[in-house]
Amino acid sequence: MFTEMISLIKKGQFPLPHDLRPRFKAGLIKKMGVLQQPPPCRTGDQKINPASQHLFWAALLLEDQEGLIMIEGVIVTEQETTEINAWKMAAVEELLKLAPNKLFRQQLEEKINRLLF
Repeated sequence: MFTEMISLIKKGQFPLPHDLRPRFKAGLIKKMGVLQQPPPCRTGDQKINPASQHLFWAALLLEDQEGLIMIEGVIVTEQETTEINAWKMAAVEELLKLAPNKLFRQQLEEKINRLLF
């Protein structure tokens, strides 16, 4: 569901908000629907059950504070953890690893810092 977003980041480009926002919203709705199911019934198909990390990255790239709050709730529910800050920091590091060069990594860091810190 978010392969294009990841591909663009690896190329040093930000996804266009008008392309990413509908995917983020649809992905969040799908994820919330999957979480209504008992854990053994949750599918691993990312078209139906998008990765929480990808949803988190999309919210960061969109600089969507409300979306971040929603995905944090999803993460706590899905991961059954209260260690949300540790999870977020690990996800941020994974996103930064995708940056193809130092300049793009700095741009990503600025975007992340505006939302998280």
